[in-house]
Amino acid sequence: SVFEIDPQRGRAVRLSLPDRVPVQAAYHPDPNRLLVVVEREQGRLGLVLYDRSREPWRALAEINDVLLALPDRASASVVFVRAYKPGIWRANLDLSDPREVDRVAMQGRIRTLAAAADGPWLLDRRPNCRWFWRKLAEPSAQSGRCLGDGPVMPEGLSYDSAHRRLYVGVSGESGRDIGVLPLSAFELDAPIVARRD
Repeated sequence: SVFEIDPQRGRAVRLSLPDRVPVQAAYHPDPNRLLVVVEREQGRLGLVLYDRSREPWRALAEINDVLLALPDRASASVVFVRAYKPGIWRANLDLSDPREVDRVAMQGRIRTLAAAADGPWLLDRRPNCRWFWRKLAEPSAQSGRCLGDGPVMPEGLSYDSAHRRLYVGVSGESGRDIGVLPLSAFELDAPIVARRD
């Protein structure tokens, strides 16, 4: 489900999204439209542009293989990240003409892209800087700023362009430990075909 939250009125409204598994939603410059990343068959994701001016909502356009999408008001476009094609992509506001516009060095760049009034910014990597904050499609060293060598890769960020503050989320633990459990822990109904003690 997708909820639209109005903090000033203390109100949350569940939106009439036709897709059962939304992953991310973003406002479109046209208030009658909404950008939604949704799950498709076999866990694949895609970006859908919805017309929400009438019920039921109508899908106007779609781009497959999209993990995250943001509107870029400065250039009247949509910026997005794909799973199976590297780089950062841009399309028109109607999702036409998708094209790759930037490459990043940082792996796991999915949630390190943020919208700002002057266009999208991203957290990238340089040989001498693990956290390099720069504007999209300006990959030269002069166009960004080294924020330091954080001990871990960020998992997500939020940028307050009005106050020029960047909030970076990092996990306290990697969550990648290896453990051993007896098969009885899984409560298997089927008999074990082969067992090696």
